[in-house]
Amino acid sequence: VMRQLINVPLSKDQLQQQFQQLSLQQPQQYQTKNEYIKNLLEESIRYAKEATQLDPKDGMSWYILANGYVAKFFSPFGQKNSILLKQALTSYNLALKDESVASLQSDLY
Repeated sequence: VMRQLINVPLSKDQLQQQFQQLSLQQPQQYQTKNEYIKNLLEESIRYAKEATQLDPKDGMSWYILANGYVAKFFSPFGQKNSILLKQALTSYNLALKDESVASLQSDLY
């Protein structure tokens, strides 16, 4: 959901309202849309990491985390960092260990 919010057109005031509605711990004043996007990417990865810590065997959580790493890699903020791709591959491999997710998510392969 956090990454999907990137495509929602918002004014500066709407950005602040969005973060307050999401109940994020410390809403910030965003000067640019890029700061907002960067924060959404980082928050999506943080939430996905939390999910994998709660249930390390849940393949869907690993799949979502891997997609977050890939999204950040291809964003202007990932700076084509190869570490992000390694983290994504590791997360995708962990997602494949959960057969219920692997059988439903053909794009994992």
